Amino acid sequence: MKYFLLISTLVLMSCSSSKNTSTSSLDPDFKAKELYSKHCAECHANNRYGSMGPALLPDNLERIKKSDALSITLKGRQATQMPGFESQIKAEEAQLLIDYLYRPLSE
Repeated sequence: MKYFLLISTLVLMSCSSSKNTSTSSLDPDFKAKELYSKHCAECHANNRYGSMGPALLPDNLERIKKSDALSITLKGRQATQMPGFESQIKAEEAQLLIDYLYRPLSE
C-alpha cells in the first residue's frame, strides 16, 4: 500500500510538471515575455508603458524598422542609456523579443 501511494504521488507530480511545460510551450510569446522581464522591464516597465526608458509599444515603435530595433537591442544606442544585450542574449532570442514588442498588448 505504501508503494502504491508513493508511485501514485510520483506519477501525479510528473503529470503536473509536464502539463506546465506544455502550457508554456503553447504560448508563442512565453519566451519573449520571459526575456522582456529579465532584460527590459527594469527600464521600460513590466507593462511596456515606459519608465526610465521609453514605452515599447507598436505605436511608439512605428518609426523604427524591425531590423534597426534588432540592432539596437543587440548593440545598444549611442548617446542614450540603452545598453546592448549581445553578450546576454542570442540574435534569435532578440528577434523573438522584437516580434513581441511590435505586437499590441493583449487585453
